[in-house]
Amino acid sequence: MQFVLIKKKDIPTIDFSNLTTVGIDDFAIKKRHTYGTIMINHQNKKIVDMIPSRDTSDLNLWLKNLINLSSISRDGSLTYKNAIDISFKKINQISDRFHLIKSLSEAVCNEIKTNYNKVLVGTKEFSYKEKISILERYQKCKKDIEAGINISNTCINNKIYINLFKKIDKMTDNDRNQYFEKKDKLDIKIEENQKRKKDLIKQVRDSYSSCKSISKVSKIFDIDCRTIKNYLNDDYVSNLFSDDKAKGAKSKLLDYENVILEGLNNSESQKNIFLKLKDSGYDGTYSNLRMYIRKIKKKGKLTVDIFVEKRDILNLLFHKRNNELFPKEYLNIAFNKYPKIKKIITIFQEFKSIILKIKNKKYLEKWIIKANNLNSQYLNSFIKGLQRDYDAVINALLFKESNGIVESKVNTTKLSKRIMYGRSSFNLIKNKTLRLQSLRQ
Repeated sequence: MQFVLIKKKDIPTIDFSNLTTVGIDDFAIKKRHTYGTIMINHQNKKIVDMIPSRDTSDLNLWLKNLINLSSISRDGSLTYKNAIDISFKKINQISDRFHLIKSLSEAVCNEIKTNYNKVLVGTKEFSYKEKISILERYQKCKKDIEAGINISNTCINNKIYINLFKKIDKMTDNDRNQYFEKKDKLDIKIEENQKRKKDLIKQVRDSYSSCKSISKVSKIFDIDCRTIKNYLNDDYVSNLFSDDKAKGAKSKLLDYENVILEGLNNSESQKNIFLKLKDSGYDGTYSNLRMYIRKIKKKGKLTVDIFVEKRDILNLLFHKRNNELFPKEYLNIAFNKYPKIKKIITIFQEFKSIILKIKNKKYLEKWIIKANNLNSQYLNSFIKGLQRDYDAVINALLFKESNGIVESKVNTTKLSKRIMYGRSSFNLIKNKTLRLQSLRQ
C-alpha cells in the first residue's frame, strides 16, 4: 500500500489562465464561525482552488486571477453576486436551478403551513366485531353436546380448548360464575393504581387542611409543589379519574388507525398488525399497540375520521398523487375550502416546469405576473429575490451549467475535514483535498 505524506506548507500551484467556466460555493470551516469558498472547473469537474473566506473583498482579489473567465455558476448569495460584479464588468452569472426551486418550495411550504388547517373530508366505517367471549363459546358447546354432537367436534367448531371446556364444566355454579366475572389482569392493575392515587390525594388534602402550607405538604410527601396544587384542584382530580380524559400528547398510532381497524376487521392477530405498522413506518412499541387496541375494543370505535392535512397538501409539491391512497374527491373538498392553496401549488409546478423543461424567458415573465397577483407574503419575498438576481436567473434557463457538481465537491471537502476531526488547519484541508483529487486521476 502506498502512503502519501501531506505537509501543511505544500501548497499546489494553480493555473488560472485556462479557466473559462467555473462554479463557486461556500463551506463551513467551523460551523457558524468561519467559512471558506471553493471553486470548481465545469469543464473537467475538478476542484481548482479554495480560500478561507467568503467576504466580498477577499473574493474580489481571488476572482481577479481569472483573466479568461466567461461564465460562473453560483447560488443566490448576494455576497457572491456583488464580488463578481466588482471583479468583472461583463460576465455570465448563472443562478443554480436547484436553489431556485428549493427557495420557492420553502416559500410555498411556509404559505401553506400558515394559512391552511386540516379539512374533514369523510369517515371510514369498519364492520369489526369483538371476539365471542369464553362464556358464549361454553354455552354454545353445551347446546351442541345436548343436540348429540361429539365433544371434540363441538369444541373445534366453537374454538375452545377441550381441556378448558372440561375444566369449566366440572366447576360448581358458584365457581363458574366467579370465573366468568373475573376481571382482566390489566383492569385489576388499573383499579389498584387508581385506588392508590385516590388514597394519596386524600392524605395530601388532609395534611394541607391541617397545616395550610403547600411547601410543608410537599416536604412531607416528597412531591413537587406543582403536583400538590393539582391534587388540591377539584377539576384536575375529576379529570384525572375520568374515562374520557384526553391526557398527554397525541398517540403515534392515530396516524395508523385505518391499518389497525382493517386488521381487526379481518381477524388478524395483534402481532401481524404490529408487523404491518412497522412496514408502514411506525417506530413505537408492541405494548403501546396492545393498549391502543384494548381502548378501541373498550370504546367500540368502528369509524375513523379522514382529514386532508398539511402534510397531504405539501406532498403534492414533490410527489405524484396516488388516487388509491388519496382519492381526488378528497383534494377537491380541501381545495374548495382553500382555493388559494390550489393556485399556489399550481404556481410552484409551473415554475418547476419553466426552469427544468420549457426554459423560456417569456414564460418566466408571465409566471412572475401571475405569482404577484396571488398577494402571498412568502411568494412576494421570493419574487423580489428573483428580480434582484434576474440576469443570473435568465442565464439558468439558457446555460446547461449548474452548481450540482460544486455541491458534491463541497461534501467531499467536508468529509476530509471530518476525517481529521475538524482540528486541521485550512491549508491542510486544502492540500489534502487537492492531492487526493490528483491521485484519483
